[in-house]
Amino acid sequence: MPRVARLWAPNTFRHVTAHIANSEFRLDTPGAREEYLVRLAQQARRSDVRLLSYAIMSNHVHLGLEVGEGNVSLFMQRLQGGFGRWLNKRQGRSGYVWRGRYFDVVGDDAQFAAHFITYHHNNPVRAGVVDAAADSNWTSHRAYGGAARRIDELDVERGLELCGCADTAAGRAAFDALTLSRVAVSACPWMSEEWIDRVRRRARQLSQAPIEVGQPVVSTVRDEDGRSNEALVEVPIVIADATAAAFRGAPDVDALVRAAAAMFGATEWSLRGRHGSWRTQMMRRAMAWAWTRRIGGRPIDLGRALNRSRSAISQWLRKLDADSADAEARRLGDQLAEKLLAGDAVSGT
Repeated sequence: MPRVARLWAPNTFRHVTAHIANSEFRLDTPGAREEYLVRLAQQARRSDVRLLSYAIMSNHVHLGLEVGEGNVSLFMQRLQGGFGRWLNKRQGRSGYVWRGRYFDVVGDDAQFAAHFITYHHNNPVRAGVVDAAADSNWTSHRAYGGAARRIDELDVERGLELCGCADTAAGRAAFDALTLSRVAVSACPWMSEEWIDRVRRRARQLSQAPIEVGQPVVSTVRDEDGRSNEALVEVPIVIADATAAAFRGAPDVDALVRAAAAMFGATEWSLRGRHGSWRTQMMRRAMAWAWTRRIGGRPIDLGRALNRSRSAISQWLRKLDADSADAEARRLGDQLAEKLLAGDAVSGT
């Protein structure tokens, strides 16, 4: 079953959850939480990702992030991968540390950020580990209360602002009261992987198609006076095979090649060939961006169409995700995807 490509959504907030495989309490290992925070700080310094909150439990972690133009997938890949290797070495083990991909929810509103910050701080309370958020050593709550920060990269001032609290003693007390008031409030269902599992099962039942779902995207709906009214949650989907793709009217990879040839003024065989000028190489990277990041197609399908291995396509995508010099390829890829999804592709003969 293909997975939904991660949504590239700059200038948004993210509620991130990552679980240890088999729900083992591996984060209770002496020094593990400290090491995770060290690596979290390193990645925050190297990226355009602002750390707003965290909770490091025995078998999972929660992170609250504000994302600029950075790549969250790359941020998490380096964080989780590096820590996983460290933990296996420390425990003398091998194999998977994390249970699949991390789960995240995207939102663009301060209310959404305030929700996950207080949710993270109350996580040990809900789990019965401590009586109050301020009693936990392994969330960011104490730093919000004025205690020394375990890592300097935690942006307490920004978090307080998003929660409507001033960076003063009174504001910190107000934040503590806000967190306390939300202990008994159950988390929104869309903040959990279990909810996504239910959505997946229901979507497959209704469509009779092999549907896979992606991360929830939360938007705040406001009334005419600008007051927050309700949360609108959207879930992207992808359908697994060619038959199901036809069911939803999705473009196929050959249509992408035809559209790219028409848009770039090139021939299909030149795009599918093994060699080419720097301009042809940029066209191919634009196609990779359009197909995987915008349309949600599988890298292996594009590789077959362009006579490239899946690892070669993945290498292009890593360059596109990390290299600002490839901004032109991303821009052309966006245009190509819009053209293709609008039905402007050249028909095959």
